[in-house]
Amino acid sequence: MKKRNLAVIAALVAMFFIVQAAMADVLFKYPVEANEEHAIGTVVRINPVTEQIVKATVGDRDVIGVVAGYETDGTTHYVLVASSGQLAVQVASAVSAGDRLTVSATPGMARTSVNTEDVLVAVALESTVGAGTAIAQIIVLDNQAKFSAFDDAVAGIGRDNVQGAIEVLDSRIDGLTGGSWDHNDLAGIQGGAADDHWHLTGAQHTALTGAGNADGQHSHDADNILGVSSGTYISSGNVDGALGQLDAAILDLSSGGTIDHGLQEAYDDGNTIAVATGRTVQITSTGATRALDVTGGSGRALQAINNGTTEALYARNDGSGPAIYSGGNLRMSGTSGVKIYSTADINIQLDEGGGPGTTNTFFIRDDAMNPAFTVNELGETWALGNITATNNLIGTDLSLGGTLLSSTAAASGARLVGYSNAASGLTATNVQSAIDELDGIIDGLTGGSWNHNDLSGIQGGAADDHWHLTGAQHTALTGGANADGQHSHNANNILGVTAGTYISSGNVDGALGQLDAAIVSNAGDITALDGRLTTAEGDITTNATDISNLEAAVGSSTGLTGLDYSSNNYVTDGTSLETAVGALDAAVKANEDAIDAIDFGAGQQAMSNSFSTAASLNSTSTWSNLASVTFTSAEANPVVLNFTGTFDDRGGQNGAYFEVRIWNGTTEIAKRTIIMTDRNFYQSQEVSINAHIPSPASGTTYTVQAKQVKAPYDAGRAVNGTLTLLEING
Repeated sequence: MKKRNLAVIAALVAMFFIVQAAMADVLFKYPVEANEEHAIGTVVRINPVTEQIVKATVGDRDVIGVVAGYETDGTTHYVLVASSGQLAVQVASAVSAGDRLTVSATPGMARTSVNTEDVLVAVALESTVGAGTAIAQIIVLDNQAKFSAFDDAVAGIGRDNVQGAIEVLDSRIDGLTGGSWDHNDLAGIQGGAADDHWHLTGAQHTALTGAGNADGQHSHDADNILGVSSGTYISSGNVDGALGQLDAAILDLSSGGTIDHGLQEAYDDGNTIAVATGRTVQITSTGATRALDVTGGSGRALQAINNGTTEALYARNDGSGPAIYSGGNLRMSGTSGVKIYSTADINIQLDEGGGPGTTNTFFIRDDAMNPAFTVNELGETWALGNITATNNLIGTDLSLGGTLLSSTAAASGARLVGYSNAASGLTATNVQSAIDELDGIIDGLTGGSWNHNDLSGIQGGAADDHWHLTGAQHTALTGGANADGQHSHNANNILGVTAGTYISSGNVDGALGQLDAAIVSNAGDITALDGRLTTAEGDITTNATDISNLEAAVGSSTGLTGLDYSSNNYVTDGTSLETAVGALDAAVKANEDAIDAIDFGAGQQAMSNSFSTAASLNSTSTWSNLASVTFTSAEANPVVLNFTGTFDDRGGQNGAYFEVRIWNGTTEIAKRTIIMTDRNFYQSQEVSINAHIPSPASGTTYTVQAKQVKAPYDAGRAVNGTLTLLEING
């Protein structure tokens, strides 16, 4: 059984390493700091102080890989770290397939990298919706730039990744600072931004702009700065001449110049005339001559603006003529409160002076010039009727869409009024059609083809709200006179009874009779069964008496049939059972007294010491102490030492080659050599060592020790064991 268990364990261990090897290209084994357990997929680094594995987090650039497995060697934990291959990686948040993964603020977990400065741990091969694990291609790199694509379509650097582009630009900068670049060619040289140009020192500026410069246009001499455009006062093509012409023009415009600055000149020049507070500008004309003519081109001929409560433009005619005459449109606009108001009546007259019978019309139109309100000079507002002071429409008849509301024809007024059928379930969408539809339904209920004798499906508003019958209706429906006998409340008429063991009738009355007869029959059977049980009770009493007699017979028998005692030492063949038991009892008592008489174990008697903490055997020079006992008896009686323990190869591929001995501090008492070299399967072995010491010295300590015999067979391990010392007296 034990061999089969070991075979299964070995197979599982082999499968574990095969699966891990398939997923990871390279695995390294490291001890874990503080024996902390790391889940598979944990991102780790090496602590340079302890040289042990710890979880990696933000700021760590010494990442070595991802945990692919783990081992426990006694109290020491190891992890198998993969630096390449496809493995599950612990992620602190959602990732998408193709994301580059780096360390996160959660120790041991990865996140999506957002810049090339991050340490590259892996590339996700699947997406997650949150924190968890994602299968990823492990790629541990401190620099992602080589894997960050660069679009060279515009720059023309000649590289398709960031790292290569930076290298090209670095060599160009070397050329700028100390290479072969021509510093006299300043074309296109500028700083980081588009308008951040390099600046010249004072000496460079003088050398560039001095009069001796080969290009006169760049010399800082006003006569040489050309390209000046002509204007009202400028005709010179260079800066010096243009400045002189502007200077002369300004002089003429000043108070001491040659240009007249009177009101007429200001008016002629189109200048603004500012009137002081409390002063008025008056333009007066006599006779039929107009006082002021304002004529403009395409702009405003006259503009009046005020910021107070008085009129911006005031016009009054004390005669019979109009105060304001407009030969075109009269337009009003404003943000709010634009109105026409008067302290007296307002008369709007159509066709003043026109002949009778004309039909000139007054329109109020919307923004699309469609009439919103229309009235002609006869006072007609067609199709609207009269509007009263209470905003009611008054008319003998109104029409919609050319149809009078009072019409009783097929195209009636009711057909013009809409109707919502969402709640009623009708199909009609206007009042006329809804009334027609309801009328047809009522006709069908009262005198149509609906069968009043068929009550199936008739119910109230809800699915289980059925109409109820009165007592008289119920009697009429279920009485024996009903045409359908199955619905009559008579047991003979209630059919559909299923046949059974005792039932063969198809109606309720017959089935009940058959069940009644069956119960009567069963009652007789029960009475008969009761009598049989009474008889059986007497038989049981008789059997009890027979059993008692059998027990007495066995006790007095001279032998038991089929049993042979000839091979025993304490019982004579053919004796009774009582005699045989007595002989065995006497023999046991005699043996117990003999054992008690033996002087065995006087002095120290026996002691033992065990270990259960596994110890690795990976040193060829130092013995590992496993268990010890000390002999303290003053008598020099012989002792027997026995050690039994379990050893294995930890499933390591290096195999195990070690020795186990019993040591008294100066002399090797006994020793065993164990070799385990199967590199594919886990191995373990029970090791037993015995020693006999005829005359031990009191106070001697005996120790079981083990160590590695030869490198590289360093996978040996002592799992558990017990050392026992037994003193023999007598």
